[in-house]
This record gives sequence, structure tokens and C-alpha cells, in this order.
Amino acid sequence: MKGVGIMQSREEILNILIDALLEEIAKTTEELREASPSQRQKLRYTLRDLSLALARLLDRLPEETDIEQWWREIERKIPKERVLRIREKALTVKQASKTVKG
Repeated sequence: MKGVGIMQSREEILNILIDALLEEIAKTTEELREASPSQRQKLRYTLRDLSLALARLLDRLPEETDIEQWWREIERKIPKERVLRIREKALTVKQASKTVKG
């Protein structure tokens, strides 16, 4: 039964990461619409990298990888400022869920 509790926690964390990546993709898409021509290429690459990170995360089964490996996958391709925003979002959601449960 102990493993089930851990798995739920891992699944919750995976869902938080997926939601954070999707939110960052939406923000980047909006930035791309409003960007100057000189900024568009960089934002396109960022959007591609976010999408690849999300695809890699979805391809991995939660029981086959650990949480730190998920973060390494995200950090491998995404620009640092985006990773920081995703981490901030994930921590905010995690803290809010602890408050609700507690």
C-alpha cells in the first residue's frame, strides 16, 4: 500500500509539470503573436523546445523515471528563464495542495 501513495504523489507531480509546461507554451504562443520580427525566431525555438520537453515527459511512464529525471529532461532543452517559471508554478501548486490537504 505504501507504493500506491508514492505513485499518487508522483502522478500529481507529473500532472503539475504537464500543466506548467502547457501554461508556458500558451504564454510563449501569445508572446510570439505580439513579438517583433527580430524576436520571433527565438520564440519559435523556445516554443519548439517546450513542446519537445512536454512530448518527452508524456512519453515516459511515471513509474519508469524519477522526479529529478523529469526535471533534467525539462532543463535539458528549455531556456533557463522558462525553467525557473515552470519550477515556480510547480512549487506554487504543490504548496497550495499541501495547504488544502493539511
